[in-house]
Amino acid sequence: MKAIILPKCTSDERRKRMFWWFLLALFFLVILIPFFILVLLPLGLTAHSVVVLLTALPQLLDVARDRRRRRHHALEHATINVLEEHAGHALPISGLAEADGFRLTTPLPLSAEAILDAAEEALLRLQRGETHLALHPRCGTTIVAGQLLFAATLLLVFLFWTEWFWVGFLVALLLALTGARPLSLVLQRFLTTDADVRGLALSHIEPALPSSIWSAFLMISTGPTWKVVVVETPTVRRVKIEGQGGRYRAF
Repeated sequence: MKAIILPKCTSDERRKRMFWWFLLALFFLVILIPFFILVLLPLGLTAHSVVVLLTALPQLLDVARDRRRRRHHALEHATINVLEEHAGHALPISGLAEADGFRLTTPLPLSAEAILDAAEEALLRLQRGETHLALHPRCGTTIVAGQLLFAATLLLVFLFWTEWFWVGFLVALLLALTGARPLSLVLQRFLTTDADVRGLALSHIEPALPSSIWSAFLMISTGPTWKVVVVETPTVRRVKIEGQGGRYRAF
């Protein structure tokens, strides 16, 4: 049986093949990069804004309808603001207001005492009229506000300005980037927080499960979670540690 001998490629043939492969790769790059920028990127941003609106916006509306959570949301923001005032810079802390208090999640080695002290100071300052503490520029509302601006502008472009879609897309993107924070502060002030915390008092603080998936997604913060339980009574004034679990109780 005779062996099959394949023809050997010369160096010139190898160079020609490499050259054609290079041209093919360059062709795909020239085609794919504009396709990504002009088609996939706008579609991806639009789809992402729709997902955020469908998931996060209902949570904000739930908070807006619940005055207890709005007050706890204000206290949550004020606590984070106090912690950042003491640190002198922004901190990687996320929070979630609930019907019976709020949770804070942070990778920083903050003790329960430090968080509770900040919450007590925040509550006292809010009750004294420092209502600006109830607002926070990095609240998850900011992302929702940006997506709302982006989606609303794109909708108007689709309805009335289709022939200038790319100009409208850039306008929507610019508006979302520049207007998200101002709109977020307005939404916080009138929709998702209530700085009138008269009658609230701190009950105790305890370890808790992470706030929710939005803690990591919206605030980009993971780590231990503490829950500050708030009660609607002015009688709870002091707390003390109980055991080694980091739990505090009113007395």
